[in-house]
Amino acid sequence: MSGLSQLVFGFIVVCLFVFALPASANYQRAALGDTATLGEFVFDDNYVATTTPCTITIYDPSGTLKVNAGAMTADANGWHHYAYAIAANGTEGNWPSYMTCGSALTGDLINVDETFSVGPTISASTTVATAVANVVNPSTSASVLSASTSLALTIPTNVWNATTRTLTSFGTLAADVWASVTRTLTGAGLSSGSLALQSDVTTASSSLGSAITAETSNVNTNTNSAVLTASTSLATSIPTNVWNATTRTLTSFGTLAADVWASVTRTLTGSSLSSGSLATLSDVQTATSSLGSAITAASSSVTTAVNANTNATVLSASTSLALTIPTNV
Repeated sequence: MSGLSQLVFGFIVVCLFVFALPASANYQRAALGDTATLGEFVFDDNYVATTTPCTITIYDPSGTLKVNAGAMTADANGWHHYAYAIAANGTEGNWPSYMTCGSALTGDLINVDETFSVGPTISASTTVATAVANVVNPSTSASVLSASTSLALTIPTNVWNATTRTLTSFGTLAADVWASVTRTLTGAGLSSGSLALQSDVTTASSSLGSAITAETSNVNTNTNSAVLTASTSLATSIPTNVWNATTRTLTSFGTLAADVWASVTRTLTGSSLSSGSLATLSDVQTATSSLGSAITAASSSVTTAVNANTNATVLSASTSLALTIPTNV
């Protein structure tokens, strides 16, 4: 504590001696289970806050040492403090304590009384009210709940078990109830089950509609598939079965054959025969065109050949006659 000749605590205590305070001192009071904070502000000779190390020593009411020169925490503003946790099962009464700063060797030793009292504390009215409420309210709530539950269970039974209960003889109560223009029910519950609400019907209708739509789609899909399968099978098997029938006939089936050939607009859909095929109009036209071309080509060739041969023969005969006629004449 360089240059520190004395310390000033709390209300600027400048004496170097510690005087015993009277028994009626107004000590800090704490309850069992609480934490007592002991401390003072410490300043040097120039009244500047200091963080000089200080210790605290604490005894219980019986004089048993609880804290022996425990180091105190020093803040920058000069506040030196120590937090002591009082046991919940501790002893009530005054706990002698003192704070020590400085040293006898340097001549600046100072001890300050920090005695505190342990016992019941006086709390603010709101704190007391809260504490009382925390104790009373749960008990009250439990009692009210128990009573309400009991009444809820017993009142209906007692009402209907009353020997003089009646509805029909109570004036026109029953008639008035059912004749009320705006009568409604507050709930759908029955003694067993419940009535259907509009929302229930709407939900059920919606669900039913969806189910019907889904099943209709399934039925249609299945029907389409079944019809397609059956149609395909019939289309494949009917012709074969018709022509494989052992009793098939055309001439004995009434006038079918005659009617077929007597039909005014009868036509064939194809030219195929069991062996070969009929000649179609296009086949005849093609053949006619080819034949005409062949005849024209052949006629031209024959004409040329005949003319050439005729010319050659006539020329030869003429030449021969021209030579022989004069001689023979």
